[in-house]
Amino acid sequence: MKKLLLCIAAAMALSSCGVQTHAIYREASGRNIEPSQNVVVTPLLADLELITETKQVYTETSDLVVTGVTGIEQIDAAKNMALLNAAKRYDADTMVAALVSVDTDDNGHLVITVTGYPARYTNFRKMTSADAWVSSIVLK
Repeated sequence: MKKLLLCIAAAMALSSCGVQTHAIYREASGRNIEPSQNVVVTPLLADLELITETKQVYTETSDLVVTGVTGIEQIDAAKNMALLNAAKRYDADTMVAALVSVDTDDNGHLVITVTGYPARYTNFRKMTSADAWVSSIVLK
């Protein structure tokens, strides 16, 4: 009985003294507007308005350290986060003609630079017969 109590006390002591850590997870996604069911949807049009007519440069250093086992998926995720953060910085919906370059600093961290034109979607409207020219461009 003493051994059982001693084991329970030891287990409780060891479990309460452990350092609790948690992982950090961030994800970015876009262009998820397609319906997942078979639904007929009236085409929607919008204008794309440049926020500025000069190219903007946004640079950030990722927490990701490049090692021999760093996967391309991790680097792609860091690039997507930099693109998202660049759009957020300029209060934009997208970056037009975005170029993304990746380098490493002296500590092996990714340094990601996004260059492009921040833009917003405006003037959302349903497609009408006056907009038929749009479908001929899209279908080609």
